[in-house]
Amino acid sequence: MTEEWTDITAAWKNEIAFVGQDSNGATLQMGTLDGKPGFSPMHLLLIAVAGCTGEDIVSILQKNALS
Repeated sequence: MTEEWTDITAAWKNEIAFVGQDSNGATLQMGTLDGKPGFSPMHLLLIAVAGCTGEDIVSILQKNALS
């Protein structure tokens, strides 16, 4: 699996709310914005670790299934 570099921005929306966006147009809300809760930085870190771990496990299982 190859990955390319992507640009990431985080735009400040109010007191402690930000909207993150990547160069593909995907967005993610951090903090409460317009009364709607978003992810906290710690939740984003935990989600990232879970996603990376999940990808590794699936990759290993797929390789073993082909053997």
